[in-house]
Amino acid sequence: MKNLILISVLFLAACTSAIKDEKTEKENPATAEPEVMEDFRPEPTENLSVQSREDLIGYWVGWFEHNLSETEKQALYDVGDYPSYNKINISVDRIEEDSVFGHSVVANNNRPFKGVLESTDAYYAFDVLEPGDDKHDGRFKFRIERNDSFVNGNWMAFDNTLKVYKRKYKLKKRIYKYDATNELEDWFVDEEKHPERDSIDLVNLLDGRSWEEALKSFNGHSDSVMQRMT
Repeated sequence: MKNLILISVLFLAACTSAIKDEKTEKENPATAEPEVMEDFRPEPTENLSVQSREDLIGYWVGWFEHNLSETEKQALYDVGDYPSYNKINISVDRIEEDSVFGHSVVANNNRPFKGVLESTDAYYAFDVLEPGDDKHDGRFKFRIERNDSFVNGNWMAFDNTLKVYKRKYKLKKRIYKYDATNELEDWFVDEEKHPERDSIDLVNLLDGRSWEEALKSFNGHSDSVMQRMT
């Protein structure tokens, strides 16, 4: 009888230990091995105008402009704020029936989105949402006519208290292929992340170097840039 009681006690102790271990693992998910997500890259066609749904896949690039009323802009001007312009890259990664998945990149902020695609004989229309866990997340609505090469649309932030909560854009499809001889096409700055520098800041930035030397320390294509500047 004593042996039976001892076996029962040991069995209950083992079960209790297993339950505690399982609970600890659930309460501390950070201790679990994280899931590795690979960077997804779409596989676009070479067509720059949209002949079919497959031609929608890829990168659509252009300026991300404010879409504020004159009253809203004046309210910002009155307090010394000026709406910034940035480049935007909307990547349509994949389409499954009437569902669309992709991501956008603005000022190095990469955000996924998903939504619906409406297909008609005349155009394709997108209505997609970002996750909502970033203060700059919002809703994209854009469309492109069949046989056209430009996307037109607007964006509305979920948080309408942002300084610029509405934007518009006209985007063109880009086929990205790495070429070390490519020259920079545009210069643009996120004014919210990089405020204007005064003359003392610029002197410190140069640190006794010429503009040519300073540019070369930041960009490998600065020789091409300088040729275009002269």
